[in-house]
Amino acid sequence: MAFIFADGFDSYAAASEWGNKGMVNGSLNLGTAGRFGGNCVNITYNSVTPSYSASPIVASGDTLYAGFWWQSPAAGTPGFPVIAYNGGDIVRASASSGFMTGWLNGAQVAVGTVNITDANWHWIEVSLLLNGAASTVVGYVDGVEQFTFTGTGPAGSGIGTLTWNAGGFNGGYDNSLIDDVIIWDNTGTTFNTFPLGPRRITCLNPAGAGDSTGFTSSNGAANYTCVADSYTTGTYVSATGTTDTDLYTLSSLPYQPTDINAVVLSVYGQNPGTGTRTLQPMIKTNGATSMGVSFTLPNGVNSLVHDVFTADPAGNPWSYASVASAQIGFVD
Repeated sequence: MAFIFADGFDSYAAASEWGNKGMVNGSLNLGTAGRFGGNCVNITYNSVTPSYSASPIVASGDTLYAGFWWQSPAAGTPGFPVIAYNGGDIVRASASSGFMTGWLNGAQVAVGTVNITDANWHWIEVSLLLNGAASTVVGYVDGVEQFTFTGTGPAGSGIGTLTWNAGGFNGGYDNSLIDDVIIWDNTGTTFNTFPLGPRRITCLNPAGAGDSTGFTSSNGAANYTCVADSYTTGTYVSATGTTDTDLYTLSSLPYQPTDINAVVLSVYGQNPGTGTRTLQPMIKTNGATSMGVSFTLPNGVNSLVHDVFTADPAGNPWSYASVASAQIGFVD
């Protein structure tokens, strides 16, 4: 699968909406001072955090990777969001030094050399190879390796839940921030490099009508305005056919990246009636179209699906121009 999950936390009106994107929300706040502006996760002392689950996220014998931006609330504050899984922690920060530490099976096994509790944003990357007694945890801060340690890892069939959370150091976590979280693994043929180096996740909302308008808006407004709303507004588009297509142009990238790893299309919907209804995400650029995986809409409850496109519809690496001209949507 390689690419598993990414979120820049900019698409939410409130932290309560995290559950709409497959995350389990805890007692955290939605911060508004993210690494590049926009939203982030504001971590408070002993809070329960967003977590992401799959079955499994990473199987035994494979390697889990995670990257994210993090900022301590004040210089010298020994706070750090624990990156944890169903078998224990992967990394923390040292309560005494502020350095990143590596963990296996609930025990600290390695310590880095860079102070990450200096109130500056730091790009953190970690990996965990699940391989029994030869499991390995690796940590990077701002592109510099902090440690590599091999020892006995978690038992079981793999990692099913990944959590980024707070939890201790006597209140040292209050108001620390985490942003632009990426999770991937070593399988597949794309997006399996480690470390990636600093990354930025930008949320582009539908901003105009695309080449097709086959669905009907719930409130009579333009279709793209319905699907650009936050998760809890209640506006939507619908269709009863089997080949209806809706496409939308996107808001502009606020910067010009040098390289783009992937475009992730998130589609959120349900079947309000009975029977079986499917929806297939799609992305169109410069006349070429890529189709996502067709999925069955659940009856009476919303479900979110993410389709990852690591190349543009013509099979080329994504560029600023190809993203700028992209249209996203779906067909029923």
